[in-house]
Amino acid sequence: MEYDDYKEGLRKTAEITEAELMKLFSKRTSLAQEIARIDKKIARIKKYLIGTIQMIEGTSKVQLPPNLAKILAKRDQAGLKEKCTEVLKAAYEPLTATEIIKELQDIGYSLEYKKPIAVISTTLKRLVGSQEIRSTKKDGKTAYKWIGSENKNGEFSFD
Repeated sequence: MEYDDYKEGLRKTAEITEAELMKLFSKRTSLAQEIARIDKKIARIKKYLIGTIQMIEGTSKVQLPPNLAKILAKRDQAGLKEKCTEVLKAAYEPLTATEIIKELQDIGYSLEYKKPIAVISTTLKRLVGSQEIRSTKKDGKTAYKWIGSENKNGEFSFD
C-alpha cells in the first residue's frame, strides 16, 4: 500500500513537472518570436537611419552618434551569416546575391574576399538549407528572402 502511494506521488510530481516544462517551452517560443520581430525592426530602422544620415551629409560614409555607434559596434561584430540575415530582415522584397553585396557595402560591412559573390552565394545556400531564409526567382535570378519578413499589407513599416 505504501509503495503504491509513493508511486502515485511520483506520478503526480512527474505530471506537474511535465506541465511546467511545457509552459516554459511555450514561453521560450513566444520570446524567440518577439526577439525575431525586434531584430527585424532594428535592422529596418538601422538601414533607414543610415540612409537618412547619408542623404543629410551627402556621403556614403556615415558618422553615427557615439552612444549609438558603440551599441551597434557590439552588434556588428557578427559574421557574414548574421550580416546577410540582417540585410534580408531589412529588405521588403527578395534580394539577389549581388543586391545583398551592395546592401552589405552600404552598411559598411567589409567584403575582403577574392570572389565575394561566391562567398555570399555559399552563405545564402547554407541559410536556405538551415531554413532561415528561402530562395525564389527575381528577374530570372535566384533571390533570397528572410522567412519572417513578409509585410502582408505592402505598407511601409518598421515592424
